[in-house]
Amino acid sequence: MKLDQSRFFNNHPVIYPWPAILKEMGFSKLFKPREVKFKGYFDLLSLKREDKVLDVGCGDGILLERLRRTYLIKAAGVDISPLSVKRAKEGNPEIRFLVADATKLPFGRNSFDVVLSFDTLEHIGESGIVQGLADEQRRAVLEMIRVLKPGGKLLIYTINKNQKFTLNWLLNKLGIDVYKGWAHDPKLFLDPRQLKGELENGGVVVERIELFNAPFTLMADDVVMIASGIFLKLGLFGKKTKASLFMGKVFINLANLFSTNLLPVLSFLDTPWIKKGYSNSFFIMATKK
Repeated sequence: MKLDQSRFFNNHPVIYPWPAILKEMGFSKLFKPREVKFKGYFDLLSLKREDKVLDVGCGDGILLERLRRTYLIKAAGVDISPLSVKRAKEGNPEIRFLVADATKLPFGRNSFDVVLSFDTLEHIGESGIVQGLADEQRRAVLEMIRVLKPGGKLLIYTINKNQKFTLNWLLNKLGIDVYKGWAHDPKLFLDPRQLKGELENGGVVVERIELFNAPFTLMADDVVMIASGIFLKLGLFGKKTKASLFMGKVFINLANLFSTNLLPVLSFLDTPWIKKGYSNSFFIMATKK
């Protein structure tokens, strides 16, 4: 069965609390522990002013706009969801957004200094995969490498196939479908070693693989997102009143303090899972030959 990702994300945009405030702040404020980790990797990329950066699976473009404001890059984003791209264009006129399939990127060879793909590869392909990457995932990876300049950096963040004893694994064992709500098919989750092999076969040097989001960091992310969901239900994100904007700045600053200070402790607590290769997700960073 092929999941209709375009239709799903047309109707289920990713939740960002007070997105206008977040875009204005860039990555000076990090409202989830996951974002603290993201910022660490963005700094490792050594982004320079005017670098051309492509985000594959950009959604509403909020992450990319925050990157642009923080690092002064030239940004472009593609997504398979037309409504996501429409929303991205409306809020971020300085960025080029296109509706496109990750397996057929509409750019020439060697076009970008950096290519990013966050929370996207696990949404690509047909279910029923027994082992290895789906054909569509393999094509998407090769496309990212194709549009990357020699010496350019590729950064992928995706879901780990080996989630044993993590929070999502436990919830699933209890009969709670934590995947359907995000259009996830566990058969399409990736093995870091297999993805590394595909990347190296495609012409890049993998420099770093890091497992992330075992039970404690993932629970902290969920706490922040539950709080965000409550504010969303109250209809406060879109209001431009002084009270709403004040509340948004207070929430983001408090979430930033919570996340930046707790991440080292939470990561330490996750160590037994990480050593076993168990996590909800992983990062992989590479350089094109």
